[in-house]
Amino acid sequence: MHSFLIPALLLQGSLTQTIDKQIADQAAFKGAWVGVVVMRPDGRVLYQRNANTRFVPASNQKVISSLFALHRLGPDFQQSTRIWATTDATYIDAPGDPTLTREQWLAAAQTLAAEARGSVWVRQAYREGVPDTWEFDDLVNRYAPRITALSMDRAGFELWAENGELRPLPAEYGVKITREPDSGGARMVYNALTGELRVLGTLPTAPTQLDTYAQPEPDQAVARVFGSELRPTEEMPAGEPTFVIKSPKLIDMVRDCLQPSDNLYGEHLLLMGATKNGKSSYPVARTAAEEFMERTVGAGDKAFVAMDGSGLSRHNLITPHALARTFRWADKQPWSEAFRAGLARPGVGTLRTRLEGVSFEGKTGTLNSVNSLSGYLRTKEGRELIVVVMVNHTTASSSAVRSGIDRIYRTLENTSLAGTQLGVQ
Repeated sequence: MHSFLIPALLLQGSLTQTIDKQIADQAAFKGAWVGVVVMRPDGRVLYQRNANTRFVPASNQKVISSLFALHRLGPDFQQSTRIWATTDATYIDAPGDPTLTREQWLAAAQTLAAEARGSVWVRQAYREGVPDTWEFDDLVNRYAPRITALSMDRAGFELWAENGELRPLPAEYGVKITREPDSGGARMVYNALTGELRVLGTLPTAPTQLDTYAQPEPDQAVARVFGSELRPTEEMPAGEPTFVIKSPKLIDMVRDCLQPSDNLYGEHLLLMGATKNGKSSYPVARTAAEEFMERTVGAGDKAFVAMDGSGLSRHNLITPHALARTFRWADKQPWSEAFRAGLARPGVGTLRTRLEGVSFEGKTGTLNSVNSLSGYLRTKEGRELIVVVMVNHTTASSSAVRSGIDRIYRTLENTSLAGTQLGVQ
């Protein structure tokens, strides 16, 4: 063995012992699958555990959806939602813009005086509704919205009470509320598929957010702004549109997806990235995302399985090594700095209460029995690492598992990597 390899090998042996012991000592990891990859920017793997085993990534899936869209469309890409107002109808061409709000649609309708223009004809790039691998008990929640290219207010709504009464909801949402007062506290029963909401009990007098929910039909909600039910079509009027709404730049949507871990944005980024000839769908997007990971990122054959864009599906799969390679690939792209600025970090986004004082940019992920954290870590020595930690099949609380994951990151932050620069893979 050549002597110049010895420092690197000693470091790897010491690191393996340290992290292996940390995992073994964590009660939250008992009986769970734990996958870890610690990689240098040049691709050298300093530590790995179950690196080529497929894990459910939870919201780490949003990293792939974001990079897929950035690769396909570019960071400065903007969607253009076009509207035509004719003498007897309104036409909307919706390529998919998850940022649109009720206020924007009301302003458009007022500008066009479209509320009196009869039918609302809509062409949508996709109208997937409920993704076919989402679980039924998630569907009432705002974090599990209906996926339609035409939408407003992130396809959800907040339910508030004040002075013992409900604050009125916009009629466009199509939510049918039944109020049933009784002596108990406030309780809600909501069917997101029909829009029927029962509110029982005594409501608080102080302004209180009772819950957040998914709109039953986000595209129909937009059509109601213009005064009619939606009618699907593939034909738009000839000539220039009467009104155009431009989306923010794609890189801004990526930030607003990753930092707060917004599921709606994750789904739209996947479907937008796969749009071809004005149309997209989950079957098309899944194939395109998997090909992107295998052929462009070089993640490896069968190392990634895509079922949705947000990670809410329990059927997404990726190996820790493939996810580490994805972060390495992203850091080589011309827009890498902007991508990294859109990741969560201590004090910002989903890491606002975690890893205080640690120099880290990355993505969290949480589902029942699933926790993950991946991204770029800078050690106290100033060296950068790509670190992926994935935990599946845990029975411990999410907070306990997150605490165990964070201990691994803090250990790595304080690890000396001196001597590894001469090693070769």
